[in-house]
Parts: sequence; structure tokens; C-alpha cells
Amino acid sequence: MPAMTDPTDGAATPGRDGNDVGSRHQLGGCPDGGSVRVLHLAGEYDIATADELQAALDPDQLGAHGLLVVDLTQVTFIDACCTGLLLGAASKRPIRVVGASRIVERVLDVVEPDHQQLRRGHTLGWQTDLNPD
Repeated sequence: MPAMTDPTDGAATPGRDGNDVGSRHQLGGCPDGGSVRVLHLAGEYDIATADELQAALDPDQLGAHGLLVVDLTQVTFIDACCTGLLLGAASKRPIRVVGASRIVERVLDVVEPDHQQLRRGHTLGWQTDLNPD
């Protein structure tokens, strides 16, 4: 399994076909300095990159409390395994998923059709209500 590169350098881990299309992540905060954390994901998330996603969702890295917004705008693929990791994280803290493409949204809908744990939003715009309730 490829090692995760520093997400701030813009590099990605090699994807399934050896091209530079693997997964990468970057952690940010709410522009107003609130308790909202934003996890920006990019690339492909499948069983080959599940360990990297698990590490990115680690409460020790993210902080244990407050809303976590997971930005999927740049995610091109996610499988049921990685969707399960998001659901597992959502059992420990409120999570809102934003920016999913149609293909990613379809996988999320199959794995969690009722949208109860992974609340959905369309954009990361800060004017959007990020209240987890």
C-alpha cells in the first residue's frame, strides 16, 4: 500500500493504475474560527486507501468534538469500505458531507439511504447552515 504524502505539498499517492490519481486529504477549519473542522478529500477512496482515510478521520488528529464537514468536491471515486469508515466516524461525532459528485452520491445512498448519520449538503459555502441538527 502506498504511503500517504504530505497533503500540503499537493502530491497524491499512486492510484490503482499507477497514475498519480490516488487519495489525499487536507484538514482545515471554519473561516470564522468556530468549532467546525473541515476535512478536504481528493482522489480515489477504496480498499487500497482505506488506512489513509481512517488515519485522516482519527479524532486525535481532528479534535474529538464539534461538527466535521467532509468536503468530497475533489473525490472521483469512493467504495463501500470507505463509506463505512465515514459512517463509523459519524457514530462518534456529527458529520456533514458536502460536494459529492453524482457517482459518489450514489455510493453514499446505497450504503446509507436514509441520510441519518452522514448529513448531506451540496456546497461548502459558509452561508450554508452547518448545524448538525
